[in-house]
Amino acid sequence: MKRKITISLGMVVLFFSLIFFYTKYSTMLNASHKTTMVKSSQVLPRATNFAQYNTLRSAELNKLNRKILGQNYIGAYIVSNRDNIVNSMGSGYASAAEKQAFNYNSTVRVGNLESVINAMLLMDTLKKSKISMDTKLNKYVPELDGKITVTANRLLNNELNISVNSNSLTGLDEKSALNKFFEILKTNKVQSDSQQVKANQILLAIVLMRINRSSYKALLTQFFQKNDLDGSRIIDSQSFSERTDAVSYHLSKTTDGAPQYDKPYKEIDTKYTFGTDQIRMSMIDILNTIRVMSSDNLSASYQKTLYQYGQKLEVLRKSNNHMYYTINSHGFRTYVMAGLGSKRIVISSENYPNTGVSKLHLAKSIYSSLFDD
Repeated sequence: MKRKITISLGMVVLFFSLIFFYTKYSTMLNASHKTTMVKSSQVLPRATNFAQYNTLRSAELNKLNRKILGQNYIGAYIVSNRDNIVNSMGSGYASAAEKQAFNYNSTVRVGNLESVINAMLLMDTLKKSKISMDTKLNKYVPELDGKITVTANRLLNNELNISVNSNSLTGLDEKSALNKFFEILKTNKVQSDSQQVKANQILLAIVLMRINRSSYKALLTQFFQKNDLDGSRIIDSQSFSERTDAVSYHLSKTTDGAPQYDKPYKEIDTKYTFGTDQIRMSMIDILNTIRVMSSDNLSASYQKTLYQYGQKLEVLRKSNNHMYYTINSHGFRTYVMAGLGSKRIVISSENYPNTGVSKLHLAKSIYSSLFDD
């Protein structure tokens, strides 16, 4: 009897020991063969040379890199092929005062890309709430007194006959910005096209908030968390600068031709406008956002509506089966070139204007050097 119990206990110990070692070994094995997925700014490889991954094109790609360094490029780029980052490079300082090198984790302002994100969130909200794109949404903006018919379609087509000078809302917190916005609409005559577009963008953000019964910051924070955008944040009256922020400088050349970092643009991080220009993103988060917007799970009509809105904001355009994103905001230019289905994406971000320093539009050059499509 004792012998049987001893054998049984031995078998139990052996069984659990095998499970422990199998689990540990499997974890080690998986880690050693783990592919770097496009998930967050914390899992990217260190900056590497193109030639290491692309031996057949090493001469051409090395030439391009030398050109970047030779022309005193201030910025960074990343190259993604499906779920892999195959290359990244940074040049110059994101913050000269902090001696922080510019790289794919440096955060930049993303301008009108924020409104494209808002459009996507609005369409998702309407679908969940079973509200059609042509349903009147005036109950969410009673301040308009029903004088203008508000629908999602009209917002996304910039058809509301309202305008606002966004400078009037600069630096205001959410509550103050909303009060000021509706106050301006009551007295302001319709001005330029750009002011009409801006007013439509702001109203879209307000409608989005009120349907969800949430603050704007909370909505965007939820979007960042849901999509693993660790290098993104919303700028408001309580949050201006962080160590990873790229500072936009006036640049000039020294006598030996090297870039000289002159003064930063005045109050660059306090110049935000509620609902339209409050987001900073790392380049990897811009990449992830583009993947979300072009997901295969989205219907053709959804993607078409999103593209048309981005096109109206001059963020998106298509050409020869490629998608181009142009994101300009507060001293930065970010260019994106994405292949069919957004499997291959190149993103470059640069400081501008570079007075006396050559500017490069890198994304297209890198894409054509690396990919055949």
